Amino acid sequence: MLMTVRAAENDRAACGSGDAMLFVFDADAKLNNDALLAKTDDDRMDAFIRQNRRFILGCAHKTTHRFVTESDDEWSIALIAFHEAVQTYDAGKGNFKSFAALVIKRRLLDHFDSQGKYRREVHADLGGAEPSEGEELSSVDLEVRRAVARDSMESGRSEEAMRDEIEALGDILEGYGFSFFDLADCSPKARKTKDACARVIRALLSDRTSLQRMRDTGTLPAKTLCQAAGVPKKILENHRKYIIAAAEILDGDYPGLGEYLRYVRKGSEGI
Repeated sequence: MLMTVRAAENDRAACGSGDAMLFVFDADAKLNNDALLAKTDDDRMDAFIRQNRRFILGCAHKTTHRFVTESDDEWSIALIAFHEAVQTYDAGKGNFKSFAALVIKRRLLDHFDSQGKYRREVHADLGGAEPSEGEELSSVDLEVRRAVARDSMESGRSEEAMRDEIEALGDILEGYGFSFFDLADCSPKARKTKDACARVIRALLSDRTSLQRMRDTGTLPAKTLCQAAGVPKKILENHRKYIIAAAEILDGDYPGLGEYLRYVRKGSEGI
């Protein structure tokens, strides 16, 4: 009996990293099979999309180099592309996740190409030509020309800046035990919940002691914040990651990401 136990232990030790690799392969195989099943079953398709929301958002982020939410056009395009990937996938195309990532990237790049073409056409019509003789431009026309020209020149810089902000914030959030992409699942959706979270974030930012305690411990001072914001503890428990990320963004140098949190500042002049 002892020899049998030792033999089993030796077998497990010999497998080592091989077991981990086998687990990865099994996970990939399951995903591939789930994609094939979803292909002909609408209910499975809906469930499959829900299960892969973070993956879809991640693909959109990698292609756009900026934070993408489910209210953005890029999310809709990525979602349609994911659905397309399921419909066109077969075992001969290899790993489904790699195949889907490629389809999403291609569809988003196609979208950007069409937008770029449109921008160039608008720029040519409004920003690139001088008014013809006798033509008078209104102040609105002139402002549109200037805005289009500024957008054309600054778009590349703004995308790079947003990418830098996301990477910098991601490093900070790792210290709290979660990633930037976790925010998609824990962000408040209902107006009432958003308002409650905003009150907590404002209370946190107005109390430097609580803010520093959050950074030192990686947790929210629940009792203090609940009393200051007048919200139930459940709000902090369900939206901890979102509140922490929002506080770090608004207290840091993240002007691009801060635009997504303008509603938090409303009603709080000191923040």
